[in-house]
Amino acid sequence: MTTVKQHKKEIPDFKNRQEMAEWFDTHDTADYDFKPVKVKFELDKPKEDIMIVRINKGVKEGLKRIAQEKGLNTSSLVRMWIMEKFNQAHQ
Repeated sequence: MTTVKQHKKEIPDFKNRQEMAEWFDTHDTADYDFKPVKVKFELDKPKEDIMIVRINKGVKEGLKRIAQEKGLNTSSLVRMWIMEKFNQAHQ
């Protein structure tokens, strides 16, 4: 038995994401050849800076407990609280 290799079509180049999205919404990709490409992901959020703040051990343990009750990690809770106070001070 001989197998016949089907010639697959190449996916076109796109000018932007909108054009690419519209193309993929209207074409069956089973007939197209996908070639591997290198992809670089960039984060949408700006890079954050780190600040070290010294607090008493009991406060840290309390923050950890409150964060766990809220389903957060401690640094997220503290960052939220700092941003709330910061925003209040700048209104």
